Amino acid sequence: MIDVEIAAILHRAIGLEPSTIGPGIAQRTIEAHMKRLGLPTAEAYRACLRSSPEELQELIESLVVQETWFFRDPDAFVTLAALVISRRRNDNVRILSVPCSTGEEPYSIAMALADTGVPLSRVAIDAVDVSARALKRAEAAMYPPNSFRGSNLGYRERYFRPVPGGFRLDDATRAAVRFHQGALPRLPLEVAQRRYDAIFCKNLFIYCDEPSRKAIVTALTCVLADKGTLFVAAAEAPLISGGDWRAIEPIAASAFQRGERRKASGEISAPPSLAKMTPPARPAMRAATPAARPRVAPQPPPPARPPSVRPPSLADARRLADVGRLREAEEICQAHLKANGDLADAHFLLGLIRDAQGDADCAVESYKRTLYLDPEHVEALMHLASVMSKRGERASAERLLARARRAEAERRSR
Repeated sequence: MIDVEIAAILHRAIGLEPSTIGPGIAQRTIEAHMKRLGLPTAEAYRACLRSSPEELQELIESLVVQETWFFRDPDAFVTLAALVISRRRNDNVRILSVPCSTGEEPYSIAMALADTGVPLSRVAIDAVDVSARALKRAEAAMYPPNSFRGSNLGYRERYFRPVPGGFRLDDATRAAVRFHQGALPRLPLEVAQRRYDAIFCKNLFIYCDEPSRKAIVTALTCVLADKGTLFVAAAEAPLISGGDWRAIEPIAASAFQRGERRKASGEISAPPSLAKMTPPARPAMRAATPAARPRVAPQPPPPARPPSVRPPSLADARRLADVGRLREAEEICQAHLKANGDLADAHFLLGLIRDAQGDADCAVESYKRTLYLDPEHVEALMHLASVMSKRGERASAERLLARARRAEAERRSR
């Protein structure tokens, strides 16, 4: 059990709830620090943390999670690039990444914009993190192979060169990012005085209690420009939605703007049904017959065989839902479940669709079915907690959020 006063010290310093890091991890880390310093009691270590900013920083360095990689959540970078290129051609763009960890996220932002033709001379990216060690690695811009994941690694060839132990980022991309040490909600003064067109704040809200989340949102709102966009992790979207915040798209709700929701610029056609794809029957061909034989009536051709059609997938359902075609998306989900049996991801998407339709009772049913099939489904836990909170069932919502934090911590520790 973590000492209450030590937990309070950490909470005041960085807004962190130590219990959300993972079962026993925070306590073992604290005990290791006490052993290193030769302090036998929690009381002695509390006094050390109060008197030594250096030891407090050392503890923070040991506790914060630095697991990340380039182009994590690639859809966010696609959305950002689309927002930037929709601006006037010569407008400058300012973006904030907080917490930025070891720099993979802000550098991914720079590469994504460069790849879409945005000159980096127009781009200013500020990146903030509480960890001095992480910032030192970020500024060095030298990364091990584990920072590059997935199959699409073309950006590594374009922007990095091999060096012993990994890959080093080119100087032009590095120059687009400036790093600062600090922790929300108290941003560094230089950052707090600016206004940002986009803010990336991912995988932070899930580790904070409600007062800390509100303070962080207030701090980010103060530095977000008019019509600016806030990007969060998909699992954190329920903690942001509502009030003045509207998701850019109703289902892929990890990008938010203040005010009215932006209407989709176009719609994706629904996958055609087999009936619509069936071609007309081919015309009958007259059979040639020898003159000495009686005429034989030509046989009708065999029925035309419809071409092979891929059944609509969950990805198709999500795309339809993202442009507001919720009924069609729901039908695809139902058909997918009928054809493939109970699948957690299908029930979760169905819950999102029903949530967007305003059918909270059916959404809850779908989220609960998701959790029956996958008890550690972080996104389902977060969305169900959001519904419970809106209903005024705060105790249930907090229990679900605690489960989501534990599940996320377990997922990160694997």
